[in-house]
Amino acid sequence: MLKNGPIKTLIIHNLVVYLFDHDLLVQHV
Repeated sequence: MLKNGPIKTLIIHNLVVYLFDHDLLVQHV
């Protein structure tokens, strides 16, 4: 569980950052 927790959080964080960056790019163009 200790190992699975951080990994899941990291994946979710990367997903949010990716979606956020994509949103910013779409707004910028």
